[in-house]
Amino acid sequence: PVGGHPVGDVRPDEVAPGRTRYDKGVQHHGVGAGKNAVTVDAVRGMSFEGLLLRVRCADKPSAPLVVMIGGRANANYDQNPKSAFNPEECAKSQVTFAGNTLTIAGAGPTLHAVSPTPLRFTAADPEAVAKGPAALLVAPAKGASVGALTLEWPADGEIHLMLTTDDPGAAPVAAYLKSPRETFDRAVEENRALATAVEIDTPDPWLNAAMPGALLGYNAAWNAPSFRHGAIAWHDTYAGWRVTYGATVAGWHDRAQSHAKAFYDIQHKDGRIPATLRKDEIYNMGEVLMDQALYDYEWTGDLAPLKNGGFDAIARHLEWGDKFMKTPDGLYENFLNAWNTDYKWHNGGGGSIATAYFWRANKTMAEIAGRIGKDPAVFKARAGAIAGAMRARLWSERVGVFGEYRDITGLKLLHESPDLPASTRPSTSDSARPSRP
Repeated sequence: PVGGHPVGDVRPDEVAPGRTRYDKGVQHHGVGAGKNAVTVDAVRGMSFEGLLLRVRCADKPSAPLVVMIGGRANANYDQNPKSAFNPEECAKSQVTFAGNTLTIAGAGPTLHAVSPTPLRFTAADPEAVAKGPAALLVAPAKGASVGALTLEWPADGEIHLMLTTDDPGAAPVAAYLKSPRETFDRAVEENRALATAVEIDTPDPWLNAAMPGALLGYNAAWNAPSFRHGAIAWHDTYAGWRVTYGATVAGWHDRAQSHAKAFYDIQHKDGRIPATLRKDEIYNMGEVLMDQALYDYEWTGDLAPLKNGGFDAIARHLEWGDKFMKTPDGLYENFLNAWNTDYKWHNGGGGSIATAYFWRANKTMAEIAGRIGKDPAVFKARAGAIAGAMRARLWSERVGVFGEYRDITGLKLLHESPDLPASTRPSTSDSARPSRP
């Protein structure tokens, strides 16, 4: 967490009303009024890993600005405000200061704070943060885990600060220290360009307004060679679960293809695709990864990723599905294969989500096989068998939908009230009518 306020003045979070707005990647926060009004603008750098902060005051305050930085005990960022400067959260951090650079090491990448403005450093006690700057700047006992930085206001009333996980000696950091205002303005424009790369026009203004933020968050989830599940929390390399459909729509085909290839490269010998790049887990995300790769192909028509290993990887995963996920009645069981199914399995019964995935994959692979000189017969036969089983076992004529799943034991009933993914998957797989697949 990061916080700050002028020494001797009131804390910004004690001044009402505060004004906060978010505009295409830039967070604007203002507190106070008149000569004590302070604005803090924050933007992420696009050419380096880091956050740029700009603090401005209409009239130069009589006291310096104090910035508190601390808390690296958890590599997965906690969004609970109560965790900010929590002593337990800060306890495992190592705070050092040298060369006008604050360094905090702990869980996750080491964080550095640099500024073109001279910094005065105090190793501070996290419990003193809430008591204000006077208590904060009293040097505590050895082992303090919060860094307090004191900055005098320049003549123009504008302070710049960079938080980065890059090496403090890296070229982007040096360029920032030389021209902080230009670096900040360039980052604002780069965020704006990315935020408007895809525009939507719907009757819902709230939905239209959400697209820039969604694009920026999605971009932040990219960590080559793959996307992460979340840009902040759950920052892990899950194979499937809505990962690259958006990349395809945004035109980031290189990223969509890179993500798929990263998992092809670690595919198990039996054809299973691991859940994450770190290790395999219980989640069955291979069929979603497979669908995303084929979705990107349908947008681009680019056969190169398929010729260079993608086709064979998908073929192996389809064989794995037949061996481990296929039910006796020709369907496929849902098992942790969609974003809302952490606790949904259906006791092994054939489900519409998995069956639609496997039908579409085989149908598309048959078409691709013909284009790259492979034998499409096995894919055509499999797609036809799945289509027949899906119509016979999952379609509810009475309700007019594909059911969620069919019981594999007892009366083998069809569950005719599908949830949202079970309703949309057959539709997006082009198998939504009883005449389909």
